[in-house]
Amino acid sequence: MADKKLGFFNTNENLSKSNDETPVPRKGYSKEYQPPLVPRSPDTENTSVTPAREAESVKSDTVINKRIERKTMRVPEDQFFEFMALLDTSEYSYVYELLGDMIDQRLNTLNTSELRIYQSALDSIKRTEEKKKNRRKK
Repeated sequence: MADKKLGFFNTNENLSKSNDETPVPRKGYSKEYQPPLVPRSPDTENTSVTPAREAESVKSDTVINKRIERKTMRVPEDQFFEFMALLDTSEYSYVYELLGDMIDQRLNTLNTSELRIYQSALDSIKRTEEKKKNRRKK
């Protein structure tokens, strides 16, 4: 009894022994090397990436990330609260879903001349944003 140590120092009794008398760790614990976990991006599908496909997926991720740009929109506090209340009462989980639905509803109410003005304004905004991106790259 005097040679037994208290607590975690007495590890030989906590481990089960195999036939060759080497300690085997408890169930669920292993000291073997495991590759690091690859985080999933919210912009891509929820598929796990294996190390063999990792190089292949890097190319597709860069293409996806180039297409998806995130912007910030600042709105007055009262409108923000109203929008969040609409989001809570809607079937949507994300802000961009509700915003997209609101945009679609508004576009459906435009007449042809207003729709043409909208399309030209949209194209103009996209062109200026593309010019800004090209200036930043250089």
